[in-house]
Amino acid sequence: MKAIQTTSQGMSEWIMERVARSMRIPQPELEKDATVAGASWTRREIRKTVRALMEQGRLMYTYELGTSFLEENFSGASRLGFKIIAVPPGQIYRGSDEDVPLVMKQGASFGSGRHPTTRMAVKAIEQVLSPDNPLRPQGSVLDAGTGTGVLALSALKLGMENALCTDIDPCALFETRENALLNGLENRVRVEDIPIPEIPGRYSLILANLRFPTLVEAMPVFTQTLIEPGWLIVSGIQVAEAGDMELEAKKHGFVSRNLMTEQKWACMIFLQENHKELTNGEV
Repeated sequence: MKAIQTTSQGMSEWIMERVARSMRIPQPELEKDATVAGASWTRREIRKTVRALMEQGRLMYTYELGTSFLEENFSGASRLGFKIIAVPPGQIYRGSDEDVPLVMKQGASFGSGRHPTTRMAVKAIEQVLSPDNPLRPQGSVLDAGTGTGVLALSALKLGMENALCTDIDPCALFETRENALLNGLENRVRVEDIPIPEIPGRYSLILANLRFPTLVEAMPVFTQTLIEPGWLIVSGIQVAEAGDMELEAKKHGFVSRNLMTEQKWACMIFLQENHKELTNGEV
């Protein structure tokens, strides 16, 4: 476990990161982990910081079978990536100048930010769209299986021009349109119930938070619709499937540029192989 800052802010961010990594954690386990991490924090300081995070609306307690757990409170602002912050409608987020607020209404569709696959995919988008990336994609982004639209909207916030969001769930289509409107992006987002084999258009970035069998079936379509140099971000796979995912992507002309894991889940960034020599190491 990495060393952590001893400042109050460092303690707050470490606690939030630790809770997010577990999705929920008993407070005694959190306090024990802080000691293992090498911090000189006392239990009183940790509990004081937890109370402050709860007062700020960032953490909450849940109870199950007599045990209390700390969880992220998604009724308030929550960090999805290094820059992207999910903010509920009507709330004003006051953070650092580098933060990018994304207004997201909580709904029934997948992609609220609670799941590791969503958070890792947002971080992958931030890496690919970094100004330091010499092959930074521009133009259109495809979000296949969009859920709430969080991935496509994050990409638009970070510089992509327009997006096609597809899903077979009517609830997801409604929520994506609603979230696009909340962010003033409705004129840059097309939301459609289109099966993956029938997806039209060409894209410089494709996002797919889908299960492994669906990703395998979709690879020929992704290959045909990408504009070179094309980037593909896949999430929704398990760590045990990452090796097979890399082999499948290689069959279609992709090379892996980065792999992220959280709990049992993995997220991978792929680049069309013809351009792998133009990037240096990880994205």
